[in-house]
Amino acid sequence: MFRKVTLERTMCFGDCPVYRIEIDDTGKVIWEGKKYVAKPGRYEWTIPKEKIDELNSAIDKFGYKNYKYNTIDGSKTDFPSVITSVLFDNGYYRKINHYLGDTLEDNRLTEFENEIDRIAGTEDYIHGSSSETMARKASNIFLRYPCCPYYWGISPQFDDRQGGVSSQAINISDIYAVFDCNDYEGFNKVWTERYTRRNNREER
Repeated sequence: MFRKVTLERTMCFGDCPVYRIEIDDTGKVIWEGKKYVAKPGRYEWTIPKEKIDELNSAIDKFGYKNYKYNTIDGSKTDFPSVITSVLFDNGYYRKINHYLGDTLEDNRLTEFENEIDRIAGTEDYIHGSSSETMARKASNIFLRYPCCPYYWGISPQFDDRQGGVSSQAINISDIYAVFDCNDYEGFNKVWTERYTRRNNREER
């Protein structure tokens, strides 16, 4: 049985969600959102007893006390870490620092980390509702495409007022799709298709 469980996701070379949660044996959850999350700051809520039992079961099934962190091959750079800890009711304490650039023997640790998030109910705090997610990603897109003058209408031939393609000319769903996967090739395809349609309209 656990007395306290924590999970922390750290920064990466990008916009990975950065936050920390703490769950105690009464079901109290403390959220500290730091960067790239829907709800930054501190929030508290309580999960029911069945969720507490579920978390105890997940800890036992995973074998947190005796888990051996064995890497294979080399590590990749620029990935975040997931740091978990469990304080058991007998006073035994353990922390595991999982660098996501490491290749492990299996995915059990990642699945356990995701299970903590699921049981704690962090989804809306990380990603928000679908509309909140799209709005946040659209507002952050300047950070992803700072060097695309044709995209933002800086270059006159692609200005919105001339029917070109810029942030306002591209549908929000296009922004959402491109932003989500950082797909520069896909972005250029969207831009080319829109620009081609504009030229076709002018030739008629």
